[in-house]
Amino acid sequence: MKSVEFLKPWKIYSPGDVAGFEAEQAKRLVDGGVAKEVAAEEKPAEEKPAKPAK
Repeated sequence: MKSVEFLKPWKIYSPGDVAGFEAEQAKRLVDGGVAKEVAAEEKPAEEKPAKPAK
């Protein structure tokens, strides 16, 4: 799955929308100038709660 950001309207999507597609469809959208590929956002590392002071 590849994420793309739309640069032009396409079907139900508006410029600025981000959506995920199979690699082949994402490539067609990018190659057609309708969207640009965006990197998947990394999840931040889980923070453990601090232990309360005794």
